Amino acid sequence: MNARLPELVEKYDNTLLKLRDDLEHYCSKAVQIQTKTGTVAPFRWNVAQRTLHAKLERQREARGLVRAIILKARRLGISTYVGARYYQRASLYLGKNAYILTHQDASTQELFDLVKRIHDHMPADFQPATNAANANELSFAGFDGGYRVGTAKNIAGLGRGLTLQLFHGSEVAFWPQAQAHFAGVMKAVSLEVGTEIILESSANGVGGAFYDQWGLAEKGLSDFIPIFLPWYIDPDNSRTVPEGFVSSVDEREYQRLYKLTPEQIAWAHFENINLGGEPGKFCPLFRQENPATAAEAFQTTGTDSFIPSEAILRARRLELEPVKALPRVLGVDVARGGADRTRIVDRQGRVAGTINIVMHTDDLVQVAHRVMRLLVDNPDIRRAFIDITGIGAGVYDIIKGNGFEQRVAGVNFGSKAQDPERFVNRRAEMHQRSKDWLLDEAGASIPDDDEAHRHIAAPSFKYDANSRLQIEAKEDMKKRLGFSPDWLDALGLTFAEILAVETGEKMPDWMAGLDADVDADDFMTR
Repeated sequence: MNARLPELVEKYDNTLLKLRDDLEHYCSKAVQIQTKTGTVAPFRWNVAQRTLHAKLERQREARGLVRAIILKARRLGISTYVGARYYQRASLYLGKNAYILTHQDASTQELFDLVKRIHDHMPADFQPATNAANANELSFAGFDGGYRVGTAKNIAGLGRGLTLQLFHGSEVAFWPQAQAHFAGVMKAVSLEVGTEIILESSANGVGGAFYDQWGLAEKGLSDFIPIFLPWYIDPDNSRTVPEGFVSSVDEREYQRLYKLTPEQIAWAHFENINLGGEPGKFCPLFRQENPATAAEAFQTTGTDSFIPSEAILRARRLELEPVKALPRVLGVDVARGGADRTRIVDRQGRVAGTINIVMHTDDLVQVAHRVMRLLVDNPDIRRAFIDITGIGAGVYDIIKGNGFEQRVAGVNFGSKAQDPERFVNRRAEMHQRSKDWLLDEAGASIPDDDEAHRHIAAPSFKYDANSRLQIEAKEDMKKRLGFSPDWLDALGLTFAEILAVETGEKMPDWMAGLDADVDADDFMTR
């Protein structure tokens, strides 16, 4: 008998435990992948993969399972990471069946090739024998587990007859019949310790199952944790700054907001051009493929937003105090029935959203009561501007009839603009004022809220034959995006009229010393 056998067995056992318990060590020592240069090399994690792993492990340690939804920029290596993670689980643990579902056949083949390459290059001691190995399956003999792949368009309602422990959904936002597949996954993977569901995708505009599930995860209303990975997390997304390169004003503002290096902004400049963008101005496809924030990823819909995302993000990050001398107003965008919602937002000077209320009702009395309660509790609110385009006229009538006629005004979005030579209707005019407010160098402040961001960035725009601004109709936006931008409409209503700063006893000190012939209207709030 070999005297060193116990020592060798102990060493082997320790090595196995290290490979089972330390995924990064396992990847660097046992996993071979094809790199961006085309060579096969050990899998050493990048920053995005290491960041993702830390978040997944935190959830696994807390709950014993993983349920994660990942919104990401492209080419961060997330599928590679999940492929290696699930191969380790299926090949070193008993009874682990992993399944990958992608959006198209080419991606299915690519991900299966990745897993097959890991298997083929695995050291012999840790490479399980297979009792099935074909174009879409690796079944590990003696482990009661393995790896399967499929394409969403080829499977009607994944989940029937399947019992899975590990599921990886790739590019979920692009799945056909995504809701049916998601429901099937939730049936196929039980809420048992050790199970994992990882859904990852770049964004595909607003709407759809992935968008809906991301929103629920952000609000903490599902089992899933939301994980966002921006493009600039990858050190490879940078390049040497060319001699003579000068970034645009938009690019410099983008660089400032996200704290980017000159090398990163140079990469973004040329990547934008490669994606069809105008030099110095980031196009919708760049923002979709390479988002800097979750809100930016989803707000991109293939059209230019009327209000740029950078202006919205700046307002989210800027914290200002309301100037009490300036008029405080409410915007009330009343639900029009169905899945629509009532939104109430206030604004005082350069601060909006101190009041930020959403009501899932179109009941006129309930909405009117809420607005009247706000007027009573906040005597500094000068006026509530109510959308009377639809059933909101009833809300306006109720409030006015209860003694608030001096503090309420009805606004018809479709009515004639105050400046009819520039705007098709009142709505376009109010949204232009909102845009000017957000773009003003003095700054503006709104809640740090992704939903508000998406609503403000959502509408597209055009100009009519008379060069008048026209904002995309709410009905068209609902069809295109699946929601109505009630936050933007409520904000726009706060610009329905430009109210003068109050005079007399309430006149601010800085106005008191002005010449008597100076009209207070010269100091209207914008």
